[in-house]
Amino acid sequence: MIRTSLSGTGSICAYLGAKRRLHLVTRRTLLGLCLLSLLNPVLASAQEATPVADSAWTRSTLTGDWGGTRTELRDNGVSISFDTTHFYQGLISGDGYDDYAYGGRADAMINFDTEKMGLWEGGGFHTHLEYRFGDLPAFRGGALWPVNSAMLLPLGKKDSVVASSLYLSQKLGERTVLMLGKINAVDLLASDPFFGGWGNSRFMNIAFVGPPSGIVMPTVMGAIISHKSTPVSYTFMLLDPDDRTNDYFPDDLFSNGVTVSVGATWSGAWAGRASSFNVTGSYTTADGADFEDIGLPPGLEGGDKTDSYNVGVSLSHLLVTV
Repeated sequence: MIRTSLSGTGSICAYLGAKRRLHLVTRRTLLGLCLLSLLNPVLASAQEATPVADSAWTRSTLTGDWGGTRTELRDNGVSISFDTTHFYQGLISGDGYDDYAYGGRADAMINFDTEKMGLWEGGGFHTHLEYRFGDLPAFRGGALWPVNSAMLLPLGKKDSVVASSLYLSQKLGERTVLMLGKINAVDLLASDPFFGGWGNSRFMNIAFVGPPSGIVMPTVMGAIISHKSTPVSYTFMLLDPDDRTNDYFPDDLFSNGVTVSVGATWSGAWAGRASSFNVTGSYTTADGADFEDIGLPPGLEGGDKTDSYNVGVSLSHLLVTV
């Protein structure tokens, strides 16, 4: 897999790697260095800093500062980042489709800070644009969950640009944030040290990108409130139960029911290393597949189930820090 990142606030890296897991999956091994190109300020002693040559290997973004425009945009509340990831993947052994195929995706993040824009304090508009292309399948070797999440998300047809996140955020005090609108559920895991990554960073299998619950869809519409306290943080979600990847202004919100999710996360240290423990409960009134029917003999069809729930428990503990 080769990935290029053009970030308005982060760094740009090029990755190339490979991973074997009954199939050939390109997986990143850090090949290029991501070097910070910002110059140190002039010291109080008036000693001049040594100039650094401006090149793709030394600047913090591939396309540079656009003559100062990127920094000016960020200072005025507009942050832009762009990633593109490419895969060439095939199945080494096992049953199923084993041809090698090419595919990729592009992600653009555009965020607006209303306070820096001179509008109001604590607000923000957030957009995640996704584009998926190529003939690479997400499933391989008869796996129940897709082994390449980057080629599954966003749901729907390829070769089309989708705004999977389009929402407003508002701080309610120092510790509480309200999010309202269309939200990419994987985006919520962006700051998690283990899960998340959209399949183009960290893990590729959907079980680690966004553990499926069968209740919370990949792209949702609704409201999320998160409250950060020490050592426990809380999250409450009130969502439309359907996936809304390709919807923008639907007139049938909550027509199929409602989904409610409540979670609590403890964060701290255990044995001197960062650790966390999370418990989340989700409930939906919408009709869905009855997972008890999985494994029925051929020729028998399963039914639907209403009033479904899911309880998830996760524990993370850093073993090694670099």
